[in-house]
Amino acid sequence: MDTNNSRNKRIAKNTIYLYVRMILFLLIKLYTSRVALHVLGVTDYGIYNLVAGIIVMFSFLNSAISGASQRFFNVALGENNSQKLRTYFINSVNIHFIIGLFMVILSETIGLYLLNNKLNIPPERISAAYITFHLAVLSCFFTILRAPYNAIIIAYEKMSFYAYISIIEVVLNLAIIYILPIWDFDKLNLYSWLMALITICILIIYIIYCNVCFPVTRYKFSFSKPIMKTIMSFSLWSTLSSFANIITKQSLNIILNVFMGVAINAASAIMTQVSSAIYSFIQNFQIAANPQLIQSYASNDLQYLKNLFNITSKASFYLMLFFSIPAILCMDEVLHLWLGTVPQYTNSFCILSIAALLINTLGGPIWTTIQASGEIKKYQTIIFVVTILNIPFYYIILYLGLQPQYTLYLPIITNIIIVINGIYLLSKISNFSIKEYNMRIFIPILKVGIISTIAPYITAYLLQDKMSDITFIITITIISILSISICVYMCGLEKTEKKILIDNIHKSIK
Repeated sequence: MDTNNSRNKRIAKNTIYLYVRMILFLLIKLYTSRVALHVLGVTDYGIYNLVAGIIVMFSFLNSAISGASQRFFNVALGENNSQKLRTYFINSVNIHFIIGLFMVILSETIGLYLLNNKLNIPPERISAAYITFHLAVLSCFFTILRAPYNAIIIAYEKMSFYAYISIIEVVLNLAIIYILPIWDFDKLNLYSWLMALITICILIIYIIYCNVCFPVTRYKFSFSKPIMKTIMSFSLWSTLSSFANIITKQSLNIILNVFMGVAINAASAIMTQVSSAIYSFIQNFQIAANPQLIQSYASNDLQYLKNLFNITSKASFYLMLFFSIPAILCMDEVLHLWLGTVPQYTNSFCILSIAALLINTLGGPIWTTIQASGEIKKYQTIIFVVTILNIPFYYIILYLGLQPQYTLYLPIITNIIIVINGIYLLSKISNFSIKEYNMRIFIPILKVGIISTIAPYITAYLLQDKMSDITFIITITIISILSISICVYMCGLEKTEKKILIDNIHKSIK
């Protein structure tokens, strides 16, 4: 078995791969969104994201099954059982194919009904919306088939390939934007066709790579009822939170569209781009740590599990702060430089979504550890109930004529409740203590979160409107990084963690 030191090094190495991937991914993705908004226009850009969102709503099973598959892959790796891993993989592919067909049926029935009868789409663009809808269904089907291959790559911790293929995908997305003005074709339809083609090509690359590097992924049809039942039983409970999250997000898009038209869906799409880009940095760090969390639980190495859980929770929050504070304080300037023309409500949408994600960073390690234990029923049920209750409140807020940004306060409250519940359940199923969590994680991050904000906020208050946008962003970013770094070192780390940090800096310098 690997030593804890070598496992930590592997996590660090994989994190670097994922961060290089994410920096390039972020830069290209944000630029692509700007150009896509310009080339397609606010209406077509809003239509594409609204229609594609309906398809995502019906693919909620995929994320649950994919997460469950990765959990079982990591358990088999933790037990060093290759035959068990092969069986899990083949049956996971079978399940994802069935889910893909199920998604197609739901999309082409219920989804088509929503498109025809409920969505507020300009009459002159309805035919283009139909073509976009069917191509989005096709893209989603092939994305679902990719999920088990993606899960096995993460389980084997081959983050270099994961980084390369993501960069290739986003570069192809950028290439599409430059092709659009060249061809004399409906821009929205051409964009949808090319996006579907990219999805198919990426799936083929995934399959070839996995077949070459991991013999267990060479598909040969077999059907194991016990394994299928085990994965599905676990996934059905995982489905509750995935279903609630996707339905709630897409319901908000639909409710906003019904009350305020398609233009506000462009603001919502930009909010999703910004929050996803920022959260991806933390998510990639957690992706690098998750296999070790699950494998250490499977191998009963509980002390390493607890230590890794603590450092992952704090590091996730601190990393999120590095992006959140500058982004929130400079949101107007960032959006102006990025988009030029900023749709109404985009600023407040983005700021509130980032605030919700800052709390959500603490939920990642909690969810992974509970998932590793297999005791997910109560946790998933509470997440489902708390999250799905947002939908009627979304409607009530807009029905009463309140500003649409008030809807974004609800996810903040929801995430706080989910994290508190997760900590409580974790204390019941493992050797985690609520008191220890508060002392080692919550109090340090609370101190850092409050104190590190003071200097950047005062600086932003004094300098806003007195500098150019780019100078203001750079100034606030530098002050935020310095403030957070000092606060993390002074009151956010334990003595042993400080020593490890200093030792690693010395090694890097040498």
